[in-house]
Amino acid sequence: NYAPQLDFTYRFSKDKEIRRNLRFMYNGRTSQPSVSQLDPTPNNTNPLNIRSGNPDLLPSFNHSISLNYNNYSRTKQSSLNINLQHTFIQNQIINYTTYEENTGVQYSMPINENGSWITSGNILYSKPLDEKKRWRFSTNTRGNYNNKVGYTNVEKQSQKNISKTISAV
Repeated sequence: NYAPQLDFTYRFSKDKEIRRNLRFMYNGRTSQPSVSQLDPTPNNTNPLNIRSGNPDLLPSFNHSISLNYNNYSRTKQSSLNINLQHTFIQNQIINYTTYEENTGVQYSMPINENGSWITSGNILYSKPLDEKKRWRFSTNTRGNYNNKVGYTNVEKQSQKNISKTISAV
């Protein structure tokens, strides 16, 4: 198991009145397969759905990269924060299912697959609307794009399925 990290921050100035910086971060982490995911012994407690492990499974590894820009003015009490993040999974562990048509038995086992990732962004903006700073305008906008890989049964055959989801708030 290993979890590398990198964190770099660039400050545009040392002015205490206006703080502006750009930050880059990378985080990685492994996820080991469980004992039941590795054990090839078939579990036939349900004879129509037989599950077994896969001794050839590799650990999955999550890579997460983010970039953050922050601009804050103390006297104006205004701020802008922009954050972008991308995460992808190497050797993701997912279930693969086959179907035996003549018996009706379904066989499932975990496998490694690549291609799942998530990209997201967030913008936060805030500033006072009057001189005495009694009224404030603030907005926080977020968006995500997910790309998930899996397998599904189509006409009794296991086929790769890529699910794409977009969300905005």
